[in-house]
Amino acid sequence: MLQDLDETLKKLLEVGLSQTPIGAVKISFAAPGSEVEEQTVNLFLYDIRENLELRSNDWLVQRQGDGTALKYQPPARVDCSYLITVKMP
Repeated sequence: MLQDLDETLKKLLEVGLSQTPIGAVKISFAAPGSEVEEQTVNLFLYDIRENLELRSNDWLVQRQGDGTALKYQPPARVDCSYLITVKMP
């Protein structure tokens, strides 16, 4: 799930930044303090918390083709906080 979020953020930034005078930059998800040799936008995921407002205690039921049903809890909804830094060599 978090890898999908990272990939989505990376694609959004690549498209958005390519249309600016800066042009193409490297998108990184490394810990802060790493040395870079090129223009880099770094996104560091530093906090993940369950979103209690969107929490649901209701079970989900999925009907199967053979007449049975699967009962499961919905996935947790989370808020992710990123530290975003821009580095230019």
